[in-house]
This record gives sequence, C-alpha cells and structure tokens, in this order.
Amino acid sequence: MTNRIIEEDLIVTKRIIDPRTEAGQKIHTFLFSRAQALAGSYIDFSKDPITFVLSDDDEVNAFFMERQNPWERPPRDEYSTIRYPRNPFKTHVIAVTRGLIDMVDNLDELDFVLGHELTHCIMKQLQADRNTKGEEAIADLHAVDLMYDAGADPKQALAMSEKVSAYVQKTKEQRLEQRRKRRRDNEEEQGLDWSAIFDVHMTHANRKAGLEASLTRLSHLIDDRMPTMINKEIFAAEYTDPVEAFLKMHNYATQKPHGKLKVLIDCIEHLVEPANAEAFYRNALNNLPPEDSNDFRFYYEE
Repeated sequence: MTNRIIEEDLIVTKRIIDPRTEAGQKIHTFLFSRAQALAGSYIDFSKDPITFVLSDDDEVNAFFMERQNPWERPPRDEYSTIRYPRNPFKTHVIAVTRGLIDMVDNLDELDFVLGHELTHCIMKQLQADRNTKGEEAIADLHAVDLMYDAGADPKQALAMSEKVSAYVQKTKEQRLEQRRKRRRDNEEEQGLDWSAIFDVHMTHANRKAGLEASLTRLSHLIDDRMPTMINKEIFAAEYTDPVEAFLKMHNYATQKPHGKLKVLIDCIEHLVEPANAEAFYRNALNNLPPEDSNDFRFYYEE
C-alpha cells in the first residue's frame, strides 16, 4: 500500500516571519539590498525575483528554496510517509535563521552567507540541478568574489566559516551523545562515517583550505579592508502562527457558530492560496519610505 505525501507550509514548519507583514517587509528590504550589492550583476531580480525571509529558529542555518512548481511533488514511497515543505510564495526564497543572525558579528559575515546562497541560485539558472560537494565548494569561493566586488571584507568569510564549523561539530557531538544514550551498543557507530561521505557539505578542513587559497589570491587587494558593523534591531520580529493571527484578525472568538465556520473556511483558503508576488511587492512599495521604494519598484514595472 502506498503511503501518504504530506505537504507542509514553509512559513509554519520553519517559523518564518511572514514577509507580507510590515516587519517581514523590512527584513526583506534589508537582505535584498545586500543581495543587490552582492549579485546584482549576475541575477536579474526583475525576471527572477527572490523573497528574503527570517526563520525564527535558534538553529544556525540559511537555505535557498526554488519557486514552487505545482506539478512537481516527491515520488510516493511504499514504506514511509513523505513530508516536504511547500513554498507559499511565487518567487524563490532565501531564508536565514535567528540563530545565524545571532552568530554574525558584522555585516560582512552575513554577506558571505548570502553570497553562498545566491551562488546556489545562480547555479540553478545554469541548470545545475543537483547539490553536490563540488557545488558547495563553488558557492563558498564565488561568495568570496561577490564580497570583494561589493566592497566587503572577504576575510570575514573565513571567520564565519570557522564559527559555523565549530557550531556544526558541537551539534554533531551532542546528537551523537544522544544516540549513544539511547543505544550504547549501536554497531552503526563503528567503522566508516557514512553520514560525512554522503553529506553534500565539505569537511571543515577542505572548506578552510579552499577559502584560504581564495583569500591568498586577493590578499594584496583586501588587506586594508575592515568589516562593517551590523544593526540587528531589524531582525527583532517574532514568529506569529498564521492561523492564530488570521482568527484574531477576524474576531473568531466573538463570532456565532455560523460566523466561526465561515472564518475557519476563509482561513483555510487564505493559507492554501499561494502568495501573489506582484501584490506583495506592490504593497511593500506602498508601505516603504520614499527613499527605500526603489528597492522594490523594478519587481512589477513593465
């Protein structure tokens, strides 16, 4: 018997600060301005827009998610139920987590992470469909070049890589200890570390060597560059459950039974309907100060 495929909303599963809200639009504007500076020469954002979001998650992470294709779903599995996140926006998405924002000490470290994810986007445009260790290496090295061209301090790429690697190692050790507590005699813990072999991300040593080589190549050009401070106040927004927010907005608690039923139906339709990219950016433009409006204008101009 074939098991189910469960489609989960990205906003809920990753605790995304909804970019359709005022706080979410400010986060998008800030991250998008950095993306323009880093990759504006490589990505035509007017033809291939990206929504930048914050995940209210303590995990240190960032990810790129392609625009949802309604005709593409994971293949069914006869032995397990498959869960996969649905991108509710009609654009690509680049997300950073609160844990990552807490970790960065300057704007240049964040630029390295964004440059890495933007490179994945660029490679998707070049029809590089599968994520591999090679693509991860290219994403790191190209991010260094993007930082240099944007006037950032590429030396911060190595500093950020060191911090992320330390975090990954600590997390791996914690998870390994949890496994050992559950099953001390687990034979799978012996022999080769297959998880490291099949993980598309590089080992810390290889990643560090690649970044050091790239920085050596640019050393005579960047020695005098200093990192730029970052104001994290814009990322202070907290995740709000979209169901609770919708019910509160429509006074669900005070409605009579038939009214409550209508609100619930409207809520379901609201959540399953993909966000309209043009409406999102047009609304964002209307709510931004005049000096910031040009960041959004190109999204829907003919």
